[in-house]
Amino acid sequence: MADDKFKFTKEEISEIEKNLGFIVFDWAKHLIVHIISQARGKGVDVVYMNTPESLSAGAPPDALAIVLENIENYTVSSYAAKNPSAPPDALRALAGNKEHESLLRYIAENPNCPTDVLRNILEGGDTIASKYAVKNLNTPPDAKIKWMRDTGRIGKENPEEHVIEYDGKEEKDEDLEKLKSLVS
Repeated sequence: MADDKFKFTKEEISEIEKNLGFIVFDWAKHLIVHIISQARGKGVDVVYMNTPESLSAGAPPDALAIVLENIENYTVSSYAAKNPSAPPDALRALAGNKEHESLLRYIAENPNCPTDVLRNILEGGDTIASKYAVKNLNTPPDAKIKWMRDTGRIGKENPEEHVIEYDGKEEKDEDLEKLKSLVS
């Protein structure tokens, strides 16, 4: 009965997708206008949009450093923090700023994130940012293993203490023996 509530025709689905598209496009248009007006107010002539679509093209590292130093918009800053062109020093400075801890997740997934920053994120315990830091290829293996042990993702047991010893005695299964005798 609960499944019947959410059955839509193809036409209804198409209409929903169209309306959602208008909402998202309108939101993005307002965001872009806001960013450009802030940039012009600060004397910036050229604005590089650092959106998911432009990540592959990349923004100049200097521009990303400016965005990361002067955080005024969380969305734009999060894209700048995870852009692979972001300078490591700018990421380090941002990670050290307690006021912007919510951006740690994006810093941790950046391939340019310095190893000392990744290590510090993992030492912070089981957080959203640490789950991204542990997946980063720059994270030192010893820091990953320590984090996994500390958070209970892997055990601290000594594998030599868990050796399974085979005593050589086989238990006879009567049903299996009957089956073998019937087959042969």
